[in-house]
Amino acid sequence: MKPEILAILAIVLLVGIIPLKIALGSKTANRKLFSKGKYEQQQKITGCKLHFSAQTTIEKIKYQLSQHVITEETAPKIYRKLYIQKQNETGIVYAMGNKLAIAFVAILQFSESNGTVTANFSFSSWLEENGVTNAVSSMQDLIDSIKEAFLAADPNMQVSETKQTVK
Repeated sequence: MKPEILAILAIVLLVGIIPLKIALGSKTANRKLFSKGKYEQQQKITGCKLHFSAQTTIEKIKYQLSQHVITEETAPKIYRKLYIQKQNETGIVYAMGNKLAIAFVAILQFSESNGTVTANFSFSSWLEENGVTNAVSSMQDLIDSIKEAFLAADPNMQVSETKQTVK
């Protein structure tokens, strides 16, 4: 090849392809191009707060949660699993991860009045790689399991959602 052609090819590589490659590896490109569907699902899940209302007691809800939401007792050493990070009379903090990293944290808070349990559920934090979490399916599984638990405690339970600002 002629030196002029090689020089033109080198310039095209430096000016065109290399910056394009860098841009495609960025968080924005990943969210809008490579993992668009996963990112949209992440936004939907993390951008809403669920509100539950059921004619039951907190004890019955907690029992149903123990039957429907499969958790480890503590954070696993290696494999990423769902576990209860903290629990008291008015709430449960779920975490997905292991001793090294936490993929997400979700909070379920309860209150009871006149035979009705109301609860709020949302994701408080999540780990992203190149702008997208790799735990979207686990997040959705947790939501589905919590809904099943409330439904088992009260077949007429009500669930609604409100939008929340995602950081």
